[in-house]
Amino acid sequence: MCLVAAFGLFVVLVVETSHLLKLYVRFVYALIILRSLSWLYTVIVFASFKNDFMNFCKASYNQSNADENQITRACNIAYIGWFLSTIFIGVFLIIITIYFAMVINAYAEKCKAKEDGYYISPDVIETPGSNLNS
Repeated sequence: MCLVAAFGLFVVLVVETSHLLKLYVRFVYALIILRSLSWLYTVIVFASFKNDFMNFCKASYNQSNADENQITRACNIAYIGWFLSTIFIGVFLIIITIYFAMVINAYAEKCKAKEDGYYISPDVIETPGSNLNS
């Protein structure tokens, strides 16, 4: 992952060719797939080890003088909190990475158009409803 980030910095800051930017986007897409698989594996492992989590949680609460039902309820709330935060943080990171790949891909297209001599500045592009025709 660090090698891909270093390659991306090199391409964006030094070389800035559309071919290498497209290659970088492919690397980022591969990282998205790996991150998604890693996240899915983490969720599956976390869900499958619920009993171990509950036993560890109950063992840590046994030192206090609390009711067994209160301990079980607190451990369930802690488990659900950890599980949901793992899911939400994973989904958020995947969405941010996809957005980043889309931004780099758009920049690569802009560089390709510039290299091909077909660069149109945003000021020239007409939008529906604009009054540039008159």
